[in-house]
Amino acid sequence: MARSAVRASSGLRLVSAVAMVVIAVFALSGCRAASASAGTDPATSAAALSATSTQVAVIGDSLSTGIDTPGTPWTDRAQALMDSAGLDAYLRNASENGAGYVATGSDGHVFADLVRQVVNRDRRVVLLFGSDNDTGQPDLASTVAATVGQIRALAPSATIVLVGPPLMPADAAEDLTPITDALRATAAQSGTRFADPVSLKWFQGDAAAFVGPDGEHPNQAGEEYLAVQMVAILKAILASS
Repeated sequence: MARSAVRASSGLRLVSAVAMVVIAVFALSGCRAASASAGTDPATSAAALSATSTQVAVIGDSLSTGIDTPGTPWTDRAQALMDSAGLDAYLRNASENGAGYVATGSDGHVFADLVRQVVNRDRRVVLLFGSDNDTGQPDLASTVAATVGQIRALAPSATIVLVGPPLMPADAAEDLTPITDALRATAAQSGTRFADPVSLKWFQGDAAAFVGPDGEHPNQAGEEYLAVQMVAILKAILASS
């Protein structure tokens, strides 16, 4: 996204409950970055990166940079959750504030540029998250398809996951529909996995408590909430691979 105290006990209960729903729904469907545009160096990983680690690339916008929680994007917490669960996977975050498939981010990149930075034959999973920055952008469907094609060329064996933008309190549902439709159509045509946060009601209802004051980005508890959702998706992939 370019547009720039939760009660702990109830928040954690809600996170755990939603995680179970995400796992079930994603299975049925077939399915670290503190700066605006920076991937985590493997040397800084809490767990040593082994030759057998499943390398996961994350491409996203400000929902994945920790813009409102400096230094603690959801990818950091997701890495910790996966480590504690004994999952031999390493997340490399290459997200950028303001970026999208068509929308240019704060450092002048679109998702395809970020893909070129971190995706190679060693990546086993590539997760693209977003983006509502593409609201009203032309040629979205063809650009999404081209980006998926680019990933296929760079990492032929990788599992690609398209995660649509969530409906945050400041968003209009009708603005997200064309984006979600483009992602869903590309996933169906390319055999790519797809998860729809709008249908899964991420950050909706009681979970709106996980959104910061701007109505658009996760607060600290929201980063934890996002991590749980994403780890559920990744677990489903690792279990099927």
